[in-house]
Amino acid sequence: MPDALYSEKIMSHYYHPQHYGLRPEFSVERRFSNPLCGDVITVRLRFIDEKVARVCFEHEGCVISRAAASLLCDAIPGKTKQEVREMAYTHIEGLLGIAVMPGRIKCAMLGLEVIQQMV
Repeated sequence: MPDALYSEKIMSHYYHPQHYGLRPEFSVERRFSNPLCGDVITVRLRFIDEKVARVCFEHEGCVISRAAASLLCDAIPGKTKQEVREMAYTHIEGLLGIAVMPGRIKCAMLGLEVIQQMV
């Protein structure tokens, strides 16, 4: 997809994702994929006192999926497991700053889905 379809913020998180690269000292790891578009993500979380202390990920796939995961990884450190479980699509949409086309919602939600399985 042409870069013109996405905001500067989204493209920045796609090309320079935050918390990218799998780091040691984690509590749980999960690999997850979206078979509809081929996105694959691996996430590691570290918890301290039931809170997310650290998050990191690696990703292969589309712009929306990687940017959403990067923005989410910026947003969840310090949150409790319960707070993460309660996050919804509206949180992701708010982080991205755009309304995602219906066919791309699964892409935008990939990171949150895997993280919610881990908490």
